[in-house]
Amino acid sequence: MIERLVLIPPVRKLSSALFHYRSNAWRWSTAFRNGREVKIDRPIFLLGTQNGGLTLLSRILHRHPNAISVSGDHRYWAGEDEAQNALSEILPEDFGWRRVDLPAFPSTNHGWVYGTDAFLPYYRRRASEVDPAVAMRYRRILQGIIRQHGGDRSVRLIDKSQTLTVRVGAVQKALSESTPRFVLISRNPWAVIWSQATRNGVVRRLNLPVEDKVRLCAEHWSNSMRAALEDADADPGIRLRHWRFEALLDNPEQIVSEICNFCGLEYAHGILPAKKDRIHLGARYDAYNKRKWYPLRPDVNTQYLSEVSNEALKIVTKHCGELAERMGYEVPQPK
Repeated sequence: MIERLVLIPPVRKLSSALFHYRSNAWRWSTAFRNGREVKIDRPIFLLGTQNGGLTLLSRILHRHPNAISVSGDHRYWAGEDEAQNALSEILPEDFGWRRVDLPAFPSTNHGWVYGTDAFLPYYRRRASEVDPAVAMRYRRILQGIIRQHGGDRSVRLIDKSQTLTVRVGAVQKALSESTPRFVLISRNPWAVIWSQATRNGVVRRLNLPVEDKVRLCAEHWSNSMRAALEDADADPGIRLRHWRFEALLDNPEQIVSEICNFCGLEYAHGILPAKKDRIHLGARYDAYNKRKWYPLRPDVNTQYLSEVSNEALKIVTKHCGELAERMGYEVPQPK
């Protein structure tokens, strides 16, 4: 069962090979390339920051029988779920990763930096900035995913490309006839920013003092959340709702039911994490970590909140405090 799942090296290699094959299967798929017009029916975009709870929600929703991702249907629910990764070679830069050459930063690996003050001008795209030709190219790519994994079925595409968090207006403009749904997930900024500055990801590896790393992550969290909310405020036609990751962990059935209802998906029993679940072969490497699926851990922020320094608390509060309180978080007290 999942809590005891350990992959021996040969199986791990086989699983990794299958993961990469499934992520790149569009290259050889005639369905992806055939150009037949298909309906893009209310695509669902999961927005937020890396390490902010989106992977868990993505895998839950991808277990829905009507859901597809960039790499498969509900039978392949722990594979690649970000178009910006699987389709990076063909996805327009306005809807995916970009190459940005700034001193002291990597040129292509922009997790937790694309929303910083320095990078935001390269990534932020509003409705008024959408090139119609680029929008058409983007729609055709999404249609290719639907043809490849949906066939003749009526399916709902779910994409977890986090850079779209700062491009909600652009996505809405490109897909206005498809009435997309935007699900914004936040995680306690004082916890997740400290984890990214000291434990995980791109910013941790930068040759900077920890206070500067915290500041960069605080800019990223604040700018990302503000961008999504500003776009939604600017266009009443944008269907966007916000949920806290912590609420999902505390009451998964209620929150997932609310999200399904908002997205127009009939809630399907059995999509929530359960002890009996087995991770399919070819899943993303982190799926085999039992802590990534079951049991859910409502205390996921406790360690980081206990470690965060008073100086980091001040920096995060300065950049994120007002917005975080509006989103339902309390400012931690200094130690």
